[in-house]
Amino acid sequence: MTISKRIQAAAMLMAASAGLNAQSVRGLPDSHPADVPGPQMVSAASGTAPVSAGSIVSIYGADFANGATSATTLPLPVELGGVSVNFEVVNIMYTPMFEGAMPLFYVGPTQINAQVPTGASFPLCNGGSGSVYYTSALIATPSGGQTATVSATPAPAPGLFTANETGEGVAAAQFVTDLPDGTQTIMQVSECPGGTGTCVPVPLNVTLGSSALVLWGTGISEYSTFPQGLAVMAGNQPLQVFYAGPSAQYAGLDQINVWMPSSLAGSGIVNLSVTLTGTTPGVASTCSFNVTSNVVTIDIE
Repeated sequence: MTISKRIQAAAMLMAASAGLNAQSVRGLPDSHPADVPGPQMVSAASGTAPVSAGSIVSIYGADFANGATSATTLPLPVELGGVSVNFEVVNIMYTPMFEGAMPLFYVGPTQINAQVPTGASFPLCNGGSGSVYYTSALIATPSGGQTATVSATPAPAPGLFTANETGEGVAAAQFVTDLPDGTQTIMQVSECPGGTGTCVPVPLNVTLGSSALVLWGTGISEYSTFPQGLAVMAGNQPLQVFYAGPSAQYAGLDQINVWMPSSLAGSGIVNLSVTLTGTTPGVASTCSFNVTSNVVTIDIE
């Protein structure tokens, strides 16, 4: 097997061999902005809205459950710890356009981590009132029902996970290198001496051999025309993407593998982001989009 084939195979298996830790997949810290009334839904990766079909989200609020419960099997359950969430889309006349139970990763007193149903559908983007819609998440809890504010889009809503689980700073990613002697190294791009919240970037050497970076995100895999229209930028330099799509290990988790050229050596702290351009599948060309993820960082020595 050639070096390029070996490194591609290794990068494709990163979720199993090095893995995105369960805490990062679970989402952002178990806290809720005190100045925002009522439950709110955001991307579990970027910590921002909007969200899109199939993406992993966090719902912040209060009095969801008496304790913390995590899913342990796939497919994910739609009821966990006595809590369930229903995702709804209605048009301007409040006629139902979509309704479906949200698969659940985690339920706690102030946070729910879930997946937007992959089949969530929205009115056609044909302009005027015909394209106006409203989304909500109806939460059933042991103490009663709640409704979360949701901003959702028929276009992708890409988000990249970060090591500190804030949507900012060093990426939740792995760095793979094929060395000239035929061996391979796999390393995290961050170290967290005091646990989550203390993560800092680890300097990466891109001159030792053929290297690739494995990024983890959500709200990306429903974009169906890869590689056209998908770009990963390192500062102002585009990186060559050789895989972008779903990870088999976690529902809603997306994986992007990019080559790391030796020409990046000496760059220091580099900003990374993912941009998607195109049209929403199955609808008119007026449903075009150009969306960019949150910015994450790595350190290249």
